[in-house]
Amino acid sequence: MATDAIGMGLNPDIHHVAFADDTKFDGHQSRPLTAAELGQIAGRAGRHARNGTFGVTGGTEGFDEEMVVALRNPRFRTG
Repeated sequence: MATDAIGMGLNPDIHHVAFADDTKFDGHQSRPLTAAELGQIAGRAGRHARNGTFGVTGGTEGFDEEMVVALRNPRFRTG
């Protein structure tokens, strides 16, 4: 499933989100996803019934501990 589809609010009944990359093409260049964008995407897992999980695929560098904590306890500024 595409990153933007999940990040924009599509709520599929999924239990785990696996990130294959932490960047996106914004129409001009590739840029890193912000912590808020990553949190929005990771937060879709389990939204329907239980806490879900998130991680990365085999060829992807994992998130650092600070990012994992931020994604598990989201308090992102908006705007």
